[in-house]
Amino acid sequence: MDVGSVYGSYYETAKSYMGLRKEEKQAGFAEKVTDKSQVSSEDMTLEKYKEYFNEKMSGLYIHPSQRGMNWVIDITDAAYKRMQSDPEYEKKILDALAKNKAVDFGGNIPVVAYTHIDDTYEKCYGYTQGMKENDGYSGSSSAKGTDAGRQKKARQKELLEEYLENRAQAKKQQLEMLNKKIAKMELERSRQTTRNQRSLFQFAHVTITEHMVNAKYGTKITNGPRVQMQTAGSKKKEDWTEVSKEQLVEVKLPASFDKLKEQNSYFYHGENISDYELVQTAVALGKMELPTDEKKCILDRVAMDAFEVLVRDQAAPKNSWSNTLYSEDGKYTFTKTESGRWQMHLIDDAAIGASLEDIANWMMSGTPNRNIETRYLNYLHTVDPDLYNVAMRIGSEVRSYGFMEDLHQQGVLSDSQNQYDMSLLGMLFGKDADSMRMILNGCKESGNFLELLDLYSPDGAKSLDKLREQQYKHGGIV
Repeated sequence: MDVGSVYGSYYETAKSYMGLRKEEKQAGFAEKVTDKSQVSSEDMTLEKYKEYFNEKMSGLYIHPSQRGMNWVIDITDAAYKRMQSDPEYEKKILDALAKNKAVDFGGNIPVVAYTHIDDTYEKCYGYTQGMKENDGYSGSSSAKGTDAGRQKKARQKELLEEYLENRAQAKKQQLEMLNKKIAKMELERSRQTTRNQRSLFQFAHVTITEHMVNAKYGTKITNGPRVQMQTAGSKKKEDWTEVSKEQLVEVKLPASFDKLKEQNSYFYHGENISDYELVQTAVALGKMELPTDEKKCILDRVAMDAFEVLVRDQAAPKNSWSNTLYSEDGKYTFTKTESGRWQMHLIDDAAIGASLEDIANWMMSGTPNRNIETRYLNYLHTVDPDLYNVAMRIGSEVRSYGFMEDLHQQGVLSDSQNQYDMSLLGMLFGKDADSMRMILNGCKESGNFLELLDLYSPDGAKSLDKLREQQYKHGGIV
């Protein structure tokens, strides 16, 4: 709700008139108003607090150039409640209003300036409409009180009243159309229920729009918390089969293999060891034998064979629903191409700046993909496409339920509908509504949604998809 968003391009013209001293004076004005009263707003009723805040707002300085402009300030009850309980938010709103009201528009001002104040700063917005010449503005604190100016002001008032009347009429017509549509839907739903008494599908009609997503999540890149600094492997470290130094020393490789001491081609158990040590380890564990004909031996091929038996053959999925194989230490993934060949990917959390679990967690939290850096999404999609797809599916359902929960708190959806929506989400994880609610609340509080990966059920996802199709047929759109 800063000046730029309220006034748009008008502010770009007007801001050149403002000096540094004026800005300093105006920025602190709301703070002075706030400090003026010692009344405890928390002890007030909501109606008393509205009067209390409106009095503060009416005491804000208004620049003389705005005298002919019509301000419309719309404050929701939720905003009043938030400001009443949060003095910092109250101060933030007052400071923003003070800054806007102190703008010098010079000789040209908007006809109407509309400001919407809600319970979060992200939901606040404003706009202006029309433009007129400010004949009464001389660039000083005094205005010319000419008959012509008064006539124009009266005409502007008429235009404002006409604009507000037209807007009210349009809203009334929209509401009537919406009520007719809802009544028609309810009638059709009743008919469907009569025709099929066994039908279990009586859903609320809800459409989640792009506007709702923008309002809740914004458009900025807001990835999320780091919940796991290093990508996990398919085995815990204590389950690794390690080779002692004594065992390695006992393995005598031919002199020609000394060249492999200078190569570090692969990771093994989290360390980038030499190809020589890799071959020694494979031989010591009995997973490979050295070729009998040293002359026909291709050293790089031998090192690759050692990697195959030590790393590739030990790789396994981390989740039952995944086809992606992880090395024991989480340094490699192996995915199948369309041709059926296995493709190896190196996992480098340090270079990327996040683990695969971190990226999946951001997606599962409900954050839209557009709010996550593309490089992270591409990285996860490349090295583990199965995890990417499941995280995106879970995130979509969590995001949808988040909107349903908001609508429930606003009184749009009933308690029974809310319970039913939670049971739908629980189908993905084999949980009932109450268990799912407890799990999801815990995830939201901690910021860690990784538990959902272990609970995810592909069969549950298929059942939910079928149910969605039936929802659409019966008017329930989510």
